[in-house]
Amino acid sequence: MNRRSFIKEILLLSAAPGILRAQVPQMNVAAASQQIGAGNTQWLTAITPGTTRNDGNFVVGCLFTVGGSPLTVKSLSRWVVSTNSQTHTVGIWATPLGTPSLVTSAAVNTSGAAVGWKEVAITPVELSASTQYALLSEEFSGADLWHSDANTGISVTGVATLNSSAYVLAPLPVEFALTANTAGNVFVPVSFGY
Repeated sequence: MNRRSFIKEILLLSAAPGILRAQVPQMNVAAASQQIGAGNTQWLTAITPGTTRNDGNFVVGCLFTVGGSPLTVKSLSRWVVSTNSQTHTVGIWATPLGTPSLVTSAAVNTSGAAVGWKEVAITPVELSASTQYALLSEEFSGADLWHSDANTGISVTGVATLNSSAYVLAPLPVEFALTANTAGNVFVPVSFGY
């Protein structure tokens, strides 16, 4: 089953630390993707890929906090493993105290892409200074491989702090829990260009 739909609107923080609760209206993301690169700096740099997996339906990535200045995001990216061939929805959600919401998303088509970042242009969006966000990619059981968070080494630029890896068990039900996982790390990996 081709899953281009993804989480849309409302994330509600639960009382449990590290867990976000969400109502999940579905949204179709445009299939068109454009590989870019010139002029954008990737937030995640120096990737040392770890163990690969495709052992379940998950929405995976990380939680991050923007630095002291607002940040304009111009693209979303997913790391491509050599055997990847599917389209993955990558999105950013605002997750402050209150009612978080989808900021932006893009369909990242990995078919024919080289190992490394596959970057898709988005309409630029401004992320607020000193605010936490979630950056996630939808992954499927038995499908494209992606990297686990525990042994994937990464570095980030100074525009935002990587708080922890994060995941949601999918396929997405009406309500789900986003769980913070390994501090200072990321699943897949996923990134953004600015």
